[in-house]
Amino acid sequence: MPGSGSDAPRSGSAIPGGAVPGGAVPGGAVPGGAVPGGATSGGELRDGADLRGAGPRVAAVVLCGGTARRFGGGDKTAAALGDSTVLDTLLDALPPSWPVVCVGEPRTTHRSVRWAREDPPLGGPVAGIAAGLTALRDDLPRARAHAEPPGPAADLVVVLAGDQPHAGPAARRVADALAHGTQAATEVDTEVVAARGPQGRAQLLLAAYRWDALARSVTGDVAGRGVYRTFAGLAVRTVVVPASQALDVDTPADLRSAARSGQQRPHSCGTGDLGRRHSP
Repeated sequence: MPGSGSDAPRSGSAIPGGAVPGGAVPGGAVPGGAVPGGATSGGELRDGADLRGAGPRVAAVVLCGGTARRFGGGDKTAAALGDSTVLDTLLDALPPSWPVVCVGEPRTTHRSVRWAREDPPLGGPVAGIAAGLTALRDDLPRARAHAEPPGPAADLVVVLAGDQPHAGPAARRVADALAHGTQAATEVDTEVVAARGPQGRAQLLLAAYRWDALARSVTGDVAGRGVYRTFAGLAVRTVVVPASQALDVDTPADLRSAARSGQQRPHSCGTGDLGRRHSP
């Protein structure tokens, strides 16, 4: 995962186990936090949930920076995966209706995306998220972009690491959970829904955020700031996803695992123009 950082959640924060303060509950949800409209019992969402055509506006920020030291250097998101690449496999599986900003060194992709660069370059994932939000806001119609304060470019933002080639279904799942989940009036409003893989930790770089919560968390000097420290104050719930969807390609062995997973499952979503290449 690009520069996810090694900072551990603070005691009493919203992150341990992927739940809001008070501890994790079975299924990764907060007490009373059922997820109707695409949920199964235990908090895991059904495949096939889709936000296209209705509900909140969803955008995605895909982080493509990092030094890839464990991979041997170079751009691991450009590594070949089947007849595609690690990054293209991810982008092609995201809903076509989502605007996508990729943060990193621009390169050609199957899907048309907006490219942005974190400040400073290689400044870490939090700096990358901040750059992605700025790019999304820059694409707003002029009247909204220059309002005081500027209007949000989306209601929800799905943050993804670009080295998670099979995370497309999980991205849809966390977005749907945040968009359509309900909670008892006594509960803290959920601000983040994160994927939770077999290791049990909330994956904050595979998560859906409410725009306002994300924007206020990435202000100030964000270069080098740790992900879990940055979002420790947010109300987080989790949904369980398969190991293949949470897989980060950090090493050549991970790439081989991703290739095996890709042979076992088809893409869940297509962009409709996979025969074209989009230059930055």
